[in-house]
Amino acid sequence: MPTLYDRVKSGEFLFLDGGTGTELTRRGLVHGNAPCWSAEAVLGQPDLVRTVHEDFIRAGSDIIVSDTFRASALHLATCGMDNRWEEINTTAVRLAYEAIENVGAKRQVHVIGSISAIPPDGDWSPETIREQHSRQSVALAKAGAEAIHVEMINDARWGELALDGASDAGIALWAGFSCSRDERRRPVLSASGMLLEEALGSLLSSRVKVVCLTHTMASDIGACLEVLRQQWVGPIAVAPHASRSPVPNQSVADTYTPEEFRAKARQWITSGARIIGGCCGITPDYIRTARDGIQLLA
Repeated sequence: MPTLYDRVKSGEFLFLDGGTGTELTRRGLVHGNAPCWSAEAVLGQPDLVRTVHEDFIRAGSDIIVSDTFRASALHLATCGMDNRWEEINTTAVRLAYEAIENVGAKRQVHVIGSISAIPPDGDWSPETIREQHSRQSVALAKAGAEAIHVEMINDARWGELALDGASDAGIALWAGFSCSRDERRRPVLSASGMLLEEALGSLLSSRVKVVCLTHTMASDIGACLEVLRQQWVGPIAVAPHASRSPVPNQSVADTYTPEEFRAKARQWITSGARIIGGCCGITPDYIRTARDGIQLLA
């Protein structure tokens, strides 16, 4: 059977899943220790995590992202769970594969590992942060993840450390950029304000196999794709957010229906995207609606 990277390189049209964390919230997960609440669910409510994965697979997702955003030892240290970081990452990948087996989809479904480029709270050295990205990524790869998705690169400094550390896993890297637009309507990294074109120039290398526009307003994706296509000839994924299920400290004001999501996806595909999914607020209904119209999208 072809690997995920084989399928991506071939230009095959694929669907990611949506917002696992916000979907857990929508289904009743009570937020505990921020920012560890989603990672805590891997051990505390594994059946719920597995069910969310299953529903995304049934909706048409070809790629499941592990529930490991902010599951490094440094992030988990903020809620006293740093001694369980490896167990959480390993279990999260296992739950994703169990979901694939439980659904028994006739198509091939893959699992990739999520790490966060957002720095943990505290005064940590760059060397320590890089090491934690390395350790988490290696654990995800050992558990069976086919790629590492470095999510929410919103500052080039932290993105470089995350990508560098994740490269130790020895598997394909996805660089997930979180963008907005400045007062001149230019695409920028959402935290630092660095122009996207400058960030791409400094962060993209042969180790990156897929560039994903994620944790980004759907209304900003088109402008970001224009910049991206000027500097990147490889596979492009799009996974915007939508304000459907609020999480702590989230202030997303981009609300649209699954049908509107499908219409937006048509535009992104025309602009070069071959992998479509979502993050915060994107439910299985969004993926199902887009998948049902795949003949129109592809």
